Amino acid sequence: MQKNLLISRYPVYSTYGKMGLSKDDIDTDTIYTIQKRLSNMSSAEKLALNITDEKLSNVNLSQMLENGHIRLTYNNKSQPGKPSYNIDMDLERDGIFSSIPNPLNPDASFVPEKMPIRYNQLSSAASNQQEIQRGTEWGSNFIMKTGLNKQNSDMIANIASFAYVYGETGLKEIGEWIFGEQKFTISDRQRILQQRIEQQIALENAMEDKQRNIAGQYLKGNLVMNDNGDVIRSENPLFDVIAKNEGFEAKVYPDSSGIQTIGHGLALDVKTDDGIVPHTELINALTAKGYNIEKIRSGEESISMKDSVDLVLDVGVKAANNRVIKHYGKELMGRGNGFLRMALTDMMYQTGDGKRSFAGPNSKFYKYLNLYRKTKDTKYLGEWGVANPETVLGQMFIDAEAYKQRGAGGIYNRLEKNAQFIMMWAEGRDIQVDTEFPENENPYPMA
Repeated sequence: MQKNLLISRYPVYSTYGKMGLSKDDIDTDTIYTIQKRLSNMSSAEKLALNITDEKLSNVNLSQMLENGHIRLTYNNKSQPGKPSYNIDMDLERDGIFSSIPNPLNPDASFVPEKMPIRYNQLSSAASNQQEIQRGTEWGSNFIMKTGLNKQNSDMIANIASFAYVYGETGLKEIGEWIFGEQKFTISDRQRILQQRIEQQIALENAMEDKQRNIAGQYLKGNLVMNDNGDVIRSENPLFDVIAKNEGFEAKVYPDSSGIQTIGHGLALDVKTDDGIVPHTELINALTAKGYNIEKIRSGEESISMKDSVDLVLDVGVKAANNRVIKHYGKELMGRGNGFLRMALTDMMYQTGDGKRSFAGPNSKFYKYLNLYRKTKDTKYLGEWGVANPETVLGQMFIDAEAYKQRGAGGIYNRLEKNAQFIMMWAEGRDIQVDTEFPENENPYPMA
């Protein structure tokens, strides 16, 4: 008996492989596009396709793609020289496929593209590399605290990665991994990538709302827009680094200094010369979104990822950026200063610009960074790992070591990453940081 063959015109992997895209590029963009389209669908549209959030939370889109439960079929209406595809998905795995249209433009078909470069890069290869690096750092701190011998760096990386992503569920399985009975699988890393895409889309949706509400006056960064002006992709390096360093907590928690914090490191209170006082701008913004502040503080109420992203952009990142420009000058907005701006904004976000600030005007860091900027004399720059209060990197290392001794290894790692950004800036390397904050447009001025 002759088998029925499904012959597709312009098969996507070979067609776009000739145009320089790898299989990883195509697969990642396919999964991104599916998740983006679903996020823009109404409940009624999802229901018509028999798609629920519960079903989606239990599927691995990468494996569905590999197993043929997601397929890309050539669109006969493609533009010459640029093949496009319809995306169909068999969510129930019963052989019945449903089309996943673009709700913003139902006639649009999918054209694979290489994902833009981000710090939190969206690709399975980058996810794997970043989790190993993150896991190694976590494992090193874990070993330092517990005194265990490091038998296998890969195992430690796997343990840390899984614990980081899956929390308590992952921690329950660490015991098995310690004895080598399990390994961190490809499937696990695929789910990490899927979760990262979800977080990126949460950012984009918040930015999309901003564009619709204020006609593009709030963010002017690396945005990719469709013909209707809706943001479909975005890259905000300042947010990316801060969100990655802070992580996300839906319920209130104490930060390293005991301040009540929520979401992506949003502090409900601030330290001033008069003591700890409420962060008025943040409190007002939360109230405007309908949150009950007392219930937030007591842990009865949680913040959504989207609202946290929204407030980080409105209140946190913007205020930190304003502090950087206020103390270090508007020239940091220009070319050649991308990595420095990244580091300073993150440091200002973390500790503000008061007496305890890592980078405020009262810090030794501030004094020696400005001397280095003025003279370019490397004696003011110093080296990471060499404790010297009269150098930029030396003072950062002293601060980092002090926190490590107090058991705050996460702050050590964060300062080390910012030191790396500063070294990259000092080497003449740059990154495009187009995110701008026009004057007189901030509804929540600096605390």
